[in-house]
Amino acid sequence: MIVLAIPFAFTQEQQCELAHPTFGTIGCEKTGKWIDIGKQLQSSTTDSTVQFNCTSNCELQNKTDIRDPNGNGLGSSDKFCGGIGEWLDIQILKNGQKVWSRGLNSEPPFALIKFSSGDTFEIKMKCSWIGGSRPVNAPSTVHPVEEEIVLYDYGVDKAGKTFIAQTLGCVLNPEVQTFINSHKNPITEGQIPEKYQPKDTLVDSVTNMELGRTYGYFARWEPDPTDIGVVYDKTGQPSSFYCSGNPTNRILLSYSKITTNSGKCYYVPSTTVRTGVECCNDSDCRLKSNGQLLCDQGEFKCSDKKRCDSGIDCQVPGESDCSNKIQTAWSCNLAQPWYPSKGTCVKNETPVSCCSDNECGLNEYCDRTNGCKARYILQECPYGSCCKEGGNYKTQNCGTGLQCCASEGSIVGNCKETCAPIVTSTESTKSGTDAQSTKLPNDTSSGGKSGTSTIIVAVIVVSFLIVLAIAAGGYFIYRNLQTNAKSPLATFACPKCNSVQKSTTKFCTSCGNKLK
Repeated sequence: MIVLAIPFAFTQEQQCELAHPTFGTIGCEKTGKWIDIGKQLQSSTTDSTVQFNCTSNCELQNKTDIRDPNGNGLGSSDKFCGGIGEWLDIQILKNGQKVWSRGLNSEPPFALIKFSSGDTFEIKMKCSWIGGSRPVNAPSTVHPVEEEIVLYDYGVDKAGKTFIAQTLGCVLNPEVQTFINSHKNPITEGQIPEKYQPKDTLVDSVTNMELGRTYGYFARWEPDPTDIGVVYDKTGQPSSFYCSGNPTNRILLSYSKITTNSGKCYYVPSTTVRTGVECCNDSDCRLKSNGQLLCDQGEFKCSDKKRCDSGIDCQVPGESDCSNKIQTAWSCNLAQPWYPSKGTCVKNETPVSCCSDNECGLNEYCDRTNGCKARYILQECPYGSCCKEGGNYKTQNCGTGLQCCASEGSIVGNCKETCAPIVTSTESTKSGTDAQSTKLPNDTSSGGKSGTSTIIVAVIVVSFLIVLAIAAGGYFIYRNLQTNAKSPLATFACPKCNSVQKSTTKFCTSCGNKLK
Protein backbone atom coordinates (compact mmCIF):
# COMPACT_ATOMS: atom_id res chain seq x y z
CA MET A 1 0.00 0.00 0.00
CA ILE A 2 1.09 3.55 -0.65
CA VAL A 3 1.15 6.10 2.17
CA LEU A 4 -0.14 9.44 0.93
CA ALA A 5 0.84 12.81 2.37
CA ILE A 6 -1.19 15.58 0.72
CA PRO A 7 -0.21 19.19 1.55
CA PHE A 8 -2.90 21.55 2.83
CA ALA A 9 -2.98 25.31 2.17
CA PHE A 10 -3.34 27.89 4.94
CA THR A 11 -3.60 31.62 5.15
CA GLN A 12 -0.71 31.66 7.61
CA GLU A 13 2.68 30.14 7.07
CA GLN A 14 3.22 26.96 9.01
CA GLN A 15 5.30 23.80 9.05
CA CYS A 16 2.66 21.21 9.84
CA GLU A 17 -0.11 20.00 7.58
CA LEU A 18 -3.71 19.50 8.68
CA ALA A 19 -4.65 15.87 8.27
CA HIS A 20 -5.69 12.76 10.15
CA PRO A 21 -4.43 9.20 9.86
CA THR A 22 -6.54 6.55 8.22
CA PHE A 23 -6.21 2.88 9.06
CA GLY A 24 -7.01 -0.17 7.01
CA THR A 25 -8.19 -3.37 8.68
CA ILE A 26 -7.23 -7.02 8.43
CA GLY A 27 -9.69 -9.48 9.89
CA CYS A 28 -10.17 -13.20 10.42
CA GLU A 29 -13.49 -14.27 8.95
CA LYS A 30 -15.48 -17.42 7.99
CA THR A 31 -15.88 -18.28 4.35
CA GLY A 32 -19.08 -20.26 4.91
CA LYS A 33 -17.40 -23.57 4.05
CA TRP A 34 -16.37 -26.56 6.17
CA ILE A 35 -13.10 -28.30 5.38
CA ASP A 36 -11.62 -31.68 6.34
CA ILE A 37 -8.64 -31.18 8.65
CA GLY A 38 -7.89 -34.91 8.99
CA LYS A 39 -4.60 -36.17 10.40
CA GLN A 40 -2.88 -39.51 10.80
CA LEU A 41 -2.45 -40.97 14.28
CA GLN A 42 1.07 -41.05 15.52
CA SER A 43 2.20 -44.25 17.23
CA SER A 44 4.32 -44.76 20.34
CA THR A 45 5.31 -48.07 22.00
CA THR A 46 1.93 -48.53 23.65
CA ASP A 47 -0.69 -46.39 21.81
CA SER A 48 -1.51 -44.00 18.95
CA THR A 49 -2.57 -40.37 19.32
CA VAL A 50 -3.60 -37.36 17.22
CA GLN A 51 -4.27 -33.75 18.38
CA PHE A 52 -6.14 -30.83 16.82
CA ASN A 53 -6.09 -27.11 17.66
CA CYS A 54 -9.27 -25.49 16.41
CA THR A 55 -8.76 -22.07 14.82
CA SER A 56 -12.50 -21.86 14.26
CA ASN A 57 -15.42 -24.13 15.05
CA CYS A 58 -14.54 -27.81 14.72
CA GLU A 59 -16.75 -30.88 14.71
CA LEU A 60 -16.24 -34.61 14.99
CA GLN A 61 -19.52 -35.54 13.43
CA ASN A 62 -19.74 -39.38 13.82
CA LYS A 63 -17.70 -42.53 14.29
CA THR A 64 -16.97 -42.79 10.58
CA ASP A 65 -14.62 -39.80 10.95
CA ILE A 66 -12.28 -42.15 12.84
CA ARG A 67 -10.92 -44.49 10.12
CA ASP A 68 -8.77 -47.63 10.00
CA PRO A 69 -6.05 -48.26 7.37
CA ASN A 70 -8.73 -49.47 4.95
CA GLY A 71 -10.79 -46.31 5.34
CA ASN A 72 -13.53 -47.98 7.34
CA GLY A 73 -15.13 -46.01 10.12
CA LEU A 74 -15.13 -47.05 13.73
CA GLY A 75 -17.43 -50.09 14.08
CA SER A 76 -17.72 -53.86 14.17
CA SER A 77 -15.74 -54.42 11.00
CA ASP A 78 -12.95 -51.98 11.55
CA LYS A 79 -9.34 -53.16 11.29
CA PHE A 80 -7.68 -51.05 13.97
CA CYS A 81 -6.66 -54.23 15.81
CA GLY A 82 -7.00 -57.94 14.85
CA GLY A 83 -4.87 -59.98 17.09
CA ILE A 84 -6.27 -62.87 19.11
CA GLY A 85 -7.58 -61.64 22.43
CA GLU A 86 -7.20 -57.93 21.48
CA TRP A 87 -9.81 -55.25 21.82
CA LEU A 88 -9.84 -51.55 20.89
CA ASP A 89 -9.60 -48.89 23.59
CA ILE A 90 -10.37 -45.30 22.51
CA GLN A 91 -10.66 -41.92 24.32
CA ILE A 92 -11.66 -38.47 22.99
CA LEU A 93 -10.51 -35.51 25.14
CA LYS A 94 -11.52 -31.84 24.88
CA ASN A 95 -9.06 -29.43 26.46
CA GLY A 96 -7.70 -32.41 28.46
CA GLN A 97 -11.11 -33.60 29.65
CA LYS A 98 -12.58 -36.95 28.44
CA VAL A 99 -15.79 -36.47 26.48
CA TRP A 100 -16.23 -40.02 25.02
CA SER A 101 -14.55 -43.42 25.48
CA ARG A 102 -14.88 -47.10 24.61
CA GLY A 103 -13.38 -50.26 26.16
CA LEU A 104 -13.71 -54.06 26.24
CA ASN A 105 -17.24 -54.38 27.51
CA SER A 106 -18.89 -51.04 26.68
CA GLU A 107 -19.44 -48.72 23.72
CA PRO A 108 -21.71 -45.81 24.57
CA PRO A 109 -23.66 -44.06 21.81
CA PHE A 110 -21.58 -41.61 19.78
CA ALA A 111 -23.06 -38.11 19.27
CA LEU A 112 -21.78 -35.06 17.43
CA ILE A 113 -18.82 -33.58 19.34
CA LYS A 114 -18.28 -29.81 18.83
CA PHE A 115 -15.22 -27.74 19.53
CA SER A 116 -14.92 -23.95 19.50
CA SER A 117 -12.23 -21.66 18.19
CA GLY A 118 -9.22 -22.05 20.42
CA ASP A 119 -10.22 -25.47 21.75
CA THR A 120 -7.80 -28.39 21.70
CA PHE A 121 -9.03 -31.94 21.27
CA GLU A 122 -7.10 -35.20 21.30
CA ILE A 123 -7.87 -38.81 20.33
CA LYS A 124 -5.99 -41.70 21.97
CA MET A 125 -6.30 -45.26 20.60
CA LYS A 126 -4.63 -48.64 21.42
CA CYS A 127 -5.07 -52.37 20.96
CA SER A 128 -5.25 -53.96 24.41
CA TRP A 129 -5.06 -57.52 25.76
CA ILE A 130 -4.78 -58.95 29.17
CA GLY A 131 -1.47 -57.76 30.43
CA GLY A 132 -0.52 -55.27 27.69
CA SER A 133 -1.29 -52.89 24.77
CA ARG A 134 0.12 -51.73 21.47
CA PRO A 135 -0.56 -48.95 18.89
CA VAL A 136 -3.42 -49.38 16.43
CA ASN A 137 -2.69 -50.51 12.92
CA ALA A 138 -1.26 -47.81 10.69
CA PRO A 139 -2.07 -45.69 8.89
CA SER A 140 -5.21 -44.96 10.92
CA THR A 141 -6.63 -41.40 10.58
CA VAL A 142 -9.11 -39.01 12.20
CA HIS A 143 -11.13 -36.62 10.02
CA PRO A 144 -12.85 -33.80 11.92
CA VAL A 145 -14.18 -30.83 9.91
CA GLU A 146 -13.44 -27.20 10.63
CA GLU A 147 -15.34 -24.12 9.55
CA GLU A 148 -13.09 -22.44 7.01
CA ILE A 149 -11.60 -19.09 8.12
CA VAL A 150 -9.15 -16.88 6.25
CA LEU A 151 -7.70 -13.36 6.48
CA TYR A 152 -9.40 -10.53 4.61
CA ASP A 153 -8.10 -7.03 3.94
CA TYR A 154 -10.96 -4.55 4.44
CA GLY A 155 -8.93 -1.59 3.25
CA VAL A 156 -9.60 1.90 4.67
CA ASP A 157 -13.36 2.35 4.47
CA LYS A 158 -14.46 -1.31 4.86
CA ALA A 159 -16.68 -0.91 1.83
CA GLY A 160 -15.25 -4.11 0.43
CA LYS A 161 -12.86 -6.89 1.37
CA THR A 162 -10.13 -8.81 -0.35
CA PHE A 163 -9.14 -12.38 0.42
CA ILE A 164 -5.50 -12.70 1.46
CA ALA A 165 -4.06 -15.83 -0.12
CA GLN A 166 -2.36 -18.57 1.88
CA THR A 167 -3.98 -17.57 5.17
CA LEU A 168 -6.22 -20.60 5.70
CA GLY A 169 -6.94 -20.86 9.40
CA CYS A 170 -6.10 -17.11 9.63
CA VAL A 171 -2.42 -17.85 9.61
CA LEU A 172 -0.22 -14.78 9.65
CA ASN A 173 2.14 -15.90 6.94
CA PRO A 174 5.48 -14.10 6.48
CA GLU A 175 4.10 -11.68 3.86
CA VAL A 176 1.19 -10.63 6.07
CA GLN A 177 3.36 -10.35 9.16
CA THR A 178 5.86 -8.15 7.34
CA PHE A 179 3.10 -5.87 6.04
CA ILE A 180 1.57 -5.47 9.49
CA ASN A 181 4.90 -4.77 11.16
CA SER A 182 5.67 -2.04 8.61
CA HIS A 183 2.36 -0.28 9.34
CA LYS A 184 2.04 -0.61 13.10
CA ASN A 185 3.28 2.81 14.23
CA PRO A 186 3.55 5.57 11.61
CA ILE A 187 4.90 8.26 13.98
CA THR A 188 8.03 8.96 16.01
CA GLU A 189 6.79 11.90 18.13
CA GLY A 190 3.41 12.75 19.60
CA GLN A 191 0.40 10.54 19.95
CA ILE A 192 -2.34 9.69 17.51
CA PRO A 193 -5.70 10.54 19.14
CA GLU A 194 -7.57 7.51 20.36
CA LYS A 195 -10.48 8.11 17.99
CA TYR A 196 -8.22 7.18 15.06
CA GLN A 197 -6.38 4.25 16.58
CA PRO A 198 -7.43 0.68 15.73
CA LYS A 199 -9.30 -1.12 18.50
CA ASP A 200 -7.32 -4.35 18.26
CA THR A 201 -3.62 -5.00 18.12
CA LEU A 202 -1.57 -8.13 17.66
CA VAL A 203 1.57 -9.12 19.49
CA ASP A 204 4.51 -10.29 17.44
CA SER A 205 4.31 -13.84 18.81
CA VAL A 206 0.85 -14.46 17.34
CA THR A 207 0.89 -16.84 14.38
CA ASN A 208 -2.85 -17.29 13.92
CA MET A 209 -5.40 -14.52 14.22
CA GLU A 210 -8.48 -15.42 16.19
CA LEU A 211 -11.84 -15.75 14.48
CA GLY A 212 -13.70 -12.42 14.56
CA ARG A 213 -10.62 -10.43 15.50
CA THR A 214 -9.41 -7.47 13.45
CA TYR A 215 -6.14 -5.63 13.27
CA GLY A 216 -5.78 -2.04 12.09
CA TYR A 217 -2.79 -1.01 10.07
CA PHE A 218 -1.80 2.51 9.07
CA ALA A 219 -2.88 3.26 5.51
CA ARG A 220 -2.29 6.95 4.73
CA TRP A 221 -2.66 10.57 5.87
CA GLU A 222 -5.99 12.08 4.85
CA PRO A 223 -6.12 15.90 4.39
CA ASP A 224 -9.00 17.57 6.22
CA PRO A 225 -11.69 19.64 4.45
CA THR A 226 -10.77 23.20 3.52
CA ASP A 227 -13.18 24.74 6.04
CA ILE A 228 -11.36 23.12 8.94
CA GLY A 229 -8.10 24.42 10.37
CA VAL A 230 -5.89 25.16 13.32
CA VAL A 231 -6.89 28.41 15.03
CA TYR A 232 -4.05 30.91 15.42
CA ASP A 233 -3.95 33.07 18.54
CA LYS A 234 -3.31 36.82 18.63
CA THR A 235 0.46 36.33 18.69
CA GLY A 236 0.34 34.48 15.37
CA GLN A 237 1.12 31.10 16.91
CA PRO A 238 -1.04 27.98 16.60
CA SER A 239 -3.41 27.79 19.55
CA SER A 240 -4.55 24.60 21.25
CA PHE A 241 -7.76 24.54 19.20
CA TYR A 242 -8.70 23.08 15.87
CA CYS A 243 -11.76 24.58 14.15
CA SER A 244 -14.32 22.47 12.33
CA GLY A 245 -17.82 22.78 10.95
CA ASN A 246 -19.28 25.45 8.70
CA PRO A 247 -19.25 29.26 9.28
CA THR A 248 -22.70 29.19 10.91
CA ASN A 249 -21.94 26.25 13.19
CA ARG A 250 -18.31 26.19 14.22
CA ILE A 251 -16.84 23.56 16.56
CA LEU A 252 -13.56 23.70 18.48
CA LEU A 253 -11.56 20.54 18.93
CA SER A 254 -8.33 19.73 20.65
CA TYR A 255 -5.57 18.38 18.44
CA SER A 256 -2.22 16.61 18.56
CA LYS A 257 0.96 17.61 16.85
CA ILE A 258 2.79 14.54 15.60
CA THR A 259 5.86 13.77 13.54
CA THR A 260 5.99 10.76 11.22
CA ASN A 261 8.79 8.31 10.64
CA SER A 262 9.56 10.17 7.44
CA GLY A 263 9.98 13.47 9.33
CA LYS A 264 6.71 15.11 8.25
CA CYS A 265 4.62 17.07 10.75
CA TYR A 266 0.84 16.91 11.07
CA TYR A 267 -1.88 18.52 13.20
CA VAL A 268 -4.45 15.85 13.99
CA PRO A 269 -7.90 16.79 15.44
CA SER A 270 -9.06 15.04 18.59
CA THR A 271 -11.93 15.63 21.05
CA THR A 272 -14.62 18.34 20.88
CA VAL A 273 -13.92 21.21 23.26
CA ARG A 274 -16.72 23.65 22.43
CA THR A 275 -19.76 23.77 20.16
CA GLY A 276 -21.81 26.73 18.90
CA VAL A 277 -18.69 28.87 18.35
CA GLU A 278 -19.48 32.24 16.76
CA CYS A 279 -16.30 32.51 14.69
CA CYS A 280 -12.90 31.00 14.05
CA ASN A 281 -11.56 33.59 11.61
CA ASP A 282 -12.35 37.02 10.17
CA SER A 283 -14.21 35.53 7.23
CA ASP A 284 -16.87 34.13 9.56
CA CYS A 285 -17.57 37.62 10.96
CA ARG A 286 -17.51 39.39 7.63
CA LEU A 287 -20.34 37.19 6.46
CA LYS A 288 -22.42 38.23 9.46
CA SER A 289 -21.60 41.96 9.66
CA ASN A 290 -20.99 43.13 6.09
CA GLY A 291 -17.29 43.33 6.83
CA GLN A 292 -17.62 45.52 9.93
CA LEU A 293 -16.46 43.02 12.56
CA LEU A 294 -13.35 40.92 13.13
CA CYS A 295 -12.96 37.59 14.91
CA ASP A 296 -11.40 37.77 18.38
CA GLN A 297 -9.48 34.48 18.53
CA GLY A 298 -9.23 34.79 22.30
CA GLU A 299 -13.01 34.77 22.83
CA PHE A 300 -14.01 33.24 19.46
CA LYS A 301 -16.61 35.99 19.10
CA CYS A 302 -17.10 38.71 16.49
CA SER A 303 -15.78 42.01 17.83
CA ASP A 304 -15.90 45.67 16.78
CA LYS A 305 -12.30 46.09 17.98
CA LYS A 306 -9.63 46.75 15.39
CA ARG A 307 -6.07 45.67 14.79
CA CYS A 308 -3.42 48.38 14.56
CA ASP A 309 0.24 49.16 14.07
CA SER A 310 -0.10 52.76 15.28
CA GLY A 311 -2.71 55.17 16.61
CA ILE A 312 -3.51 56.30 13.06
CA ASP A 313 -5.11 52.93 12.37
CA CYS A 314 -7.52 53.47 15.26
CA GLN A 315 -9.07 56.78 14.24
CA VAL A 316 -12.75 56.64 13.32
CA PRO A 317 -13.60 58.99 10.43
CA GLY A 318 -16.34 61.45 11.33
CA GLU A 319 -16.40 60.49 15.00
CA SER A 320 -16.40 63.42 17.45
CA ASP A 321 -13.68 63.33 20.06
CA CYS A 322 -16.11 64.69 22.67
CA SER A 323 -19.83 64.23 23.21
CA ASN A 324 -22.18 64.38 26.20
CA LYS A 325 -19.26 65.55 28.38
CA ILE A 326 -17.26 62.41 27.53
CA GLN A 327 -13.92 62.91 25.78
CA THR A 328 -12.91 59.95 23.59
CA ALA A 329 -9.35 59.09 22.59
CA TRP A 330 -8.17 56.07 20.58
CA SER A 331 -4.73 54.55 20.95
CA CYS A 332 -2.89 51.47 19.67
CA ASN A 333 -2.08 49.22 22.61
CA LEU A 334 0.99 47.17 21.65
CA ALA A 335 0.63 45.18 24.88
CA GLN A 336 -2.38 43.54 23.23
CA PRO A 337 -0.94 42.06 20.03
CA TRP A 338 -3.37 40.93 17.36
CA TYR A 339 -1.70 39.11 14.49
CA PRO A 340 -0.91 40.09 11.79
CA SER A 341 -0.82 43.62 13.28
CA LYS A 342 1.26 44.65 16.29
CA GLY A 343 -1.52 45.78 18.63
CA THR A 344 -5.19 46.37 19.37
CA CYS A 345 -7.09 49.66 19.21
CA VAL A 346 -8.17 50.76 22.70
CA LYS A 347 -10.85 53.37 23.36
CA ASN A 348 -10.26 55.62 26.37
CA GLU A 349 -13.18 57.68 27.69
CA THR A 350 -12.66 60.56 30.14
CA PRO A 351 -15.40 62.67 31.77
CA VAL A 352 -14.94 66.42 31.11
CA SER A 353 -16.70 69.57 32.28
CA CYS A 354 -17.76 70.57 28.75
CA CYS A 355 -17.05 69.65 25.14
CA SER A 356 -17.40 72.90 23.17
CA ASP A 357 -17.95 76.68 23.48
CA ASN A 358 -21.59 76.13 22.51
CA GLU A 359 -22.19 74.76 26.00
CA CYS A 360 -20.98 78.07 27.61
CA GLY A 361 -22.46 81.52 28.00
CA LEU A 362 -21.82 84.74 26.05
CA ASN A 363 -18.17 85.88 26.20
CA GLU A 364 -17.15 82.46 27.65
CA TYR A 365 -15.15 79.61 26.18
CA CYS A 366 -14.91 75.90 27.07
CA ASP A 367 -11.95 74.69 29.08
CA ARG A 368 -12.60 70.88 29.20
CA THR A 369 -10.63 70.53 32.40
CA ASN A 370 -11.97 73.56 34.32
CA GLY A 371 -15.27 74.18 32.58
CA CYS A 372 -16.61 77.41 31.05
CA LYS A 373 -14.37 80.45 31.62
CA ALA A 374 -14.61 84.17 30.85
CA ARG A 375 -13.32 85.06 27.41
CA TYR A 376 -11.88 88.52 28.55
CA ILE A 377 -9.76 89.79 31.44
CA LEU A 378 -10.39 93.48 32.40
CA GLN A 379 -7.15 95.52 32.41
CA GLU A 380 -6.92 99.30 32.91
CA CYS A 381 -4.81 101.50 30.72
CA PRO A 382 -2.43 103.48 32.99
CA TYR A 383 -3.40 107.14 33.51
CA GLY A 384 -1.68 109.51 31.16
CA SER A 385 -0.43 106.74 28.89
CA CYS A 386 -1.18 105.81 25.35
CA CYS A 387 -2.22 102.18 24.80
CA LYS A 388 -2.17 100.01 21.71
CA GLU A 389 -5.63 99.21 20.48
CA GLY A 390 -6.99 95.75 19.79
CA GLY A 391 -6.33 92.50 21.62
CA ASN A 392 -4.08 92.61 24.67
CA TYR A 393 -3.58 96.31 25.36
CA LYS A 394 -0.04 97.48 26.01
CA THR A 395 1.24 100.94 26.70
CA GLN A 396 3.20 102.70 23.99
CA ASN A 397 5.60 105.65 24.13
CA CYS A 398 5.02 108.42 21.64
CA GLY A 399 8.01 109.35 19.55
CA THR A 400 9.66 112.78 19.13
CA GLY A 401 7.26 115.52 18.09
CA LEU A 402 4.19 113.47 19.02
CA GLN A 403 1.77 113.90 21.90
CA CYS A 404 -0.42 111.41 23.72
CA CYS A 405 -3.90 112.62 22.82
CA ALA A 406 -7.09 111.22 24.30
CA SER A 407 -9.52 109.72 21.83
CA GLU A 408 -13.10 110.93 21.73
CA GLY A 409 -15.16 109.18 24.39
CA SER A 410 -12.17 107.39 25.85
CA ILE A 411 -9.10 108.03 27.95
CA VAL A 412 -7.13 105.69 25.76
CA GLY A 413 -4.82 107.99 23.91
CA ASN A 414 -3.29 108.07 20.48
CA CYS A 415 0.06 109.53 19.48
CA LYS A 416 -0.52 112.69 17.34
CA GLU A 417 1.30 115.86 16.34
CA THR A 418 -1.45 118.03 17.90
CA CYS A 419 -4.36 117.12 20.12
CA ALA A 420 -7.85 118.13 18.92
CA PRO A 421 -10.44 119.38 21.49
CA ILE A 422 -12.16 116.57 23.37
CA VAL A 423 -15.92 116.38 22.94
CA THR A 424 -17.36 114.28 25.74
CA SER A 425 -20.83 112.92 25.10
CA THR A 426 -23.38 111.90 27.69
CA GLU A 427 -22.93 108.29 26.59
CA SER A 428 -19.18 108.54 27.10
CA THR A 429 -19.78 109.95 30.58
CA LYS A 430 -22.06 107.08 31.45
CA SER A 431 -19.48 104.62 30.23
CA GLY A 432 -16.69 106.38 32.05
CA THR A 433 -16.30 103.48 34.42
CA ASP A 434 -15.76 100.96 31.63
CA ALA A 435 -12.41 99.23 31.70
CA GLN A 436 -10.12 98.25 28.89
CA SER A 437 -10.33 94.47 28.22
CA THR A 438 -7.69 91.99 27.19
CA LYS A 439 -8.55 88.86 25.24
CA LEU A 440 -7.94 85.49 26.79
CA PRO A 441 -6.25 82.67 24.91
CA ASN A 442 -8.55 81.01 22.38
CA ASP A 443 -10.41 84.37 21.82
CA THR A 444 -10.35 85.50 18.21
CA SER A 445 -12.63 88.60 18.66
CA SER A 446 -11.26 92.19 18.85
CA GLY A 447 -12.18 95.42 20.73
CA GLY A 448 -12.62 96.43 24.40
CA LYS A 449 -13.71 99.33 26.66
CA SER A 450 -11.73 102.43 27.85
CA GLY A 451 -9.88 102.12 31.08
CA THR A 452 -11.33 103.57 34.28
CA SER A 453 -8.25 105.76 34.80
CA THR A 454 -8.79 107.45 31.41
CA ILE A 455 -12.38 108.35 32.37
CA ILE A 456 -11.22 109.82 35.67
CA VAL A 457 -8.73 112.07 33.84
CA ALA A 458 -11.49 113.32 31.54
CA VAL A 459 -13.79 114.11 34.47
CA ILE A 460 -11.04 116.06 36.25
CA VAL A 461 -10.30 118.13 33.12
CA VAL A 462 -13.99 118.95 32.57
CA SER A 463 -14.44 119.88 36.24
CA PHE A 464 -11.43 122.17 36.10
CA LEU A 465 -12.83 124.01 33.04
CA ILE A 466 -16.22 124.47 34.71
CA VAL A 467 -14.60 125.96 37.83
CA LEU A 468 -12.50 128.29 35.62
CA ALA A 469 -15.64 129.48 33.74
CA ILE A 470 -17.50 130.17 37.01
CA ALA A 471 -14.55 132.23 38.33
CA ALA A 472 -14.34 134.34 35.14
CA GLY A 473 -18.06 135.06 35.21
CA GLY A 474 -17.91 136.14 38.86
CA TYR A 475 -15.01 138.45 38.15
CA PHE A 476 -16.97 140.08 35.24
CA ILE A 477 -20.04 140.68 37.43
CA TYR A 478 -17.85 142.11 40.16
CA ARG A 479 -16.30 144.70 37.79
CA ASN A 480 -19.71 145.81 36.48
CA LEU A 481 -20.99 146.36 39.98
CA GLN A 482 -17.98 148.50 40.82
CA THR A 483 -18.53 150.66 37.67
CA ASN A 484 -22.20 151.20 38.41
CA ALA A 485 -21.42 152.23 41.96
CA LYS A 486 -19.07 155.08 40.82
CA SER A 487 -21.49 156.61 38.27
CA PRO A 488 -25.22 156.75 38.44
CA LEU A 489 -27.22 155.05 35.76
CA ALA A 490 -27.99 157.62 32.93
CA THR A 491 -29.46 157.48 29.50
CA PHE A 492 -28.33 159.18 26.26
CA ALA A 493 -30.02 159.85 22.98
CA CYS A 494 -28.10 158.44 20.08
CA PRO A 495 -26.92 161.41 17.99
CA LYS A 496 -27.46 159.75 14.72
CA CYS A 497 -30.76 158.00 15.17
CA ASN A 498 -31.94 159.76 18.41
CA SER A 499 -32.46 156.39 20.03
CA VAL A 500 -32.31 156.30 23.84
CA GLN A 501 -29.30 154.17 25.04
CA LYS A 502 -28.14 153.29 28.57
CA SER A 503 -25.10 155.07 29.79
CA THR A 504 -23.29 151.84 30.59
CA THR A 505 -22.89 151.03 26.84
CA LYS A 506 -20.41 152.71 24.51
CA PHE A 507 -22.21 152.05 21.27
CA CYS A 508 -25.70 152.63 20.05
CA THR A 509 -27.34 149.31 19.64
CA SER A 510 -29.64 150.76 16.90
CA CYS A 511 -27.13 152.34 14.53
CA GLY A 512 -23.74 151.48 16.02
CA ASN A 513 -22.53 155.09 16.52
CA LYS A 514 -20.26 155.72 19.43
CA LEU A 515 -21.97 157.48 22.29
CA LYS A 516 -18.98 159.19 23.82
